[in-house]
Amino acid sequence: MYIESSSAEDIATKITDMIDNDNEIAMILLGEEGNTDVYELIRKLNKSNIQFFGGIFPGLIYGTGVHHSGTILQKFPLLEKPELVKGLDDQNFKVPDFEGRLFEDTGKKHTLIILIDGMTANITQLLHRTFNNLGNSVNYLGAGAGSSHYEQKQCIFTPEGIFKDAAVIVPIEMETGLGVSHGLEFVSGPVLVTRSGNNAIQELNWKNAYQEYKGIIEDKIGKKWSDKEFSEHMDDFALGIYCKDKEYIARVITNVSEKGELICAGEMPENAALSILRSKKDNMIAAASKAAQEAIYPERKARNSFIVECVGRYKFLGDGFDAELGSINSKITEDEAKPEGVLSVGEISSYIDGILEFFNFTVVVGRFYE
Repeated sequence: MYIESSSAEDIATKITDMIDNDNEIAMILLGEEGNTDVYELIRKLNKSNIQFFGGIFPGLIYGTGVHHSGTILQKFPLLEKPELVKGLDDQNFKVPDFEGRLFEDTGKKHTLIILIDGMTANITQLLHRTFNNLGNSVNYLGAGAGSSHYEQKQCIFTPEGIFKDAAVIVPIEMETGLGVSHGLEFVSGPVLVTRSGNNAIQELNWKNAYQEYKGIIEDKIGKKWSDKEFSEHMDDFALGIYCKDKEYIARVITNVSEKGELICAGEMPENAALSILRSKKDNMIAAASKAAQEAIYPERKARNSFIVECVGRYKFLGDGFDAELGSINSKITEDEAKPEGVLSVGEISSYIDGILEFFNFTVVVGRFYE
């Protein structure tokens, strides 16, 4: 459900009314402009012994609308204790070893919800280590929290507090239908990452990363830009990691350093072969409809829907974002599972063969089934 209030007291009251038993957990999604007193919210919920987790996001999705304040609340039956992973700015972080009910053979494929600081380092390391522990025995769905300006802030919260460089991993006793798509077009490639450091690409094809990236795009579209002009068009383009028989995994560039490094949302290893992708509105809207359709189990009734839309898509589409949300709503019609979700700084989902992946400039549609 969406509530307009960003007040800690109002949110806590609504959650208290919503939670029916001790085995339920509340997911709390806050719009960044609401300026919720998260410390007070945590205090009130802890006092009531309510299980919860949440994040602060650039925007919230409810139906065909986007809200930059207010709160999305959803509840889930908990399968195992949620795990908070801190210190993601250092590779020595520990990934939880889940056990117990998560591995029981019930004939159902349960779900791990993951909320993560979208501007931290080692995101793909966290996801790879988690997948190494659990494999495709579960479905994965989640979102990168953070600021629409790509500034790192405390954005992940649990009963332990509010954190940056952190993730919360929550096993729930529900099955999930998933759809993942972006609709970006191939422009050029491959280009080789010849030097990188974590999420900074320093060289492409043995040349300064920014100059090579800019030059390839200018050659392909037949237009020269000044650096200032090009900065206004960079959001139109992304880097793509090839996937056989599927769309590329997209990586957006969040910044360019003074040295000409391309700063990406997500790590970019050396020797990666990339393609350059371009946004096109009609294709993106069609991709959102496709993702929604893929998430639907026609023979079953969903209890919740969770939409994860990259904030970059929202910025690029502008007024056309209404049409993108409309294309999702046209596929998902039940009032009780109305599309709700977030504008994200990175999207998380199972992908090819159930592998856990981190995406940019992508829409992920999740449908929860009991």
